Amino acid sequence: MHARKQIEDLAKYYQEFHHRCMTWYILVLGLFIAGVISSPAGLPGARLWIVPILVSAVFIGLVFFYYMNVYGARIDKLNAYLANEDLDPPKDWRTDHRNVSFGLHGVGAVFIALVLAGLQAALFSLAIIKFYL
Repeated sequence: MHARKQIEDLAKYYQEFHHRCMTWYILVLGLFIAGVISSPAGLPGARLWIVPILVSAVFIGLVFFYYMNVYGARIDKLNAYLANEDLDPPKDWRTDHRNVSFGLHGVGAVFIALVLAGLQAALFSLAIIKFYL
């Protein structure tokens, strides 16, 4: 039962990290959105310096999306070990739970993808409205 307690603790840690990543992403994209809103559009060359901000936002979004889905898959794997109380977890569970594939695992991951896409869409639409229209 000692391994089961370790798995529970690790799953809880991953879940807290997963939630922190989502909070950090919303904060960072909120700062990008605030930067676009507060920047003066009338300056010469403003259209050129907004492009690196948008590219950085896409890169940060992809990194957060990747890691949130990988950690979500690890949480699913650990919860699968805990679901069957009759069987003990495998001896190599520490390395096995890390060998997961990237992908949308469940409704929560789809929701996260929609939030990420929505924030990116808000950032891009604000930038287009402010700097190009």
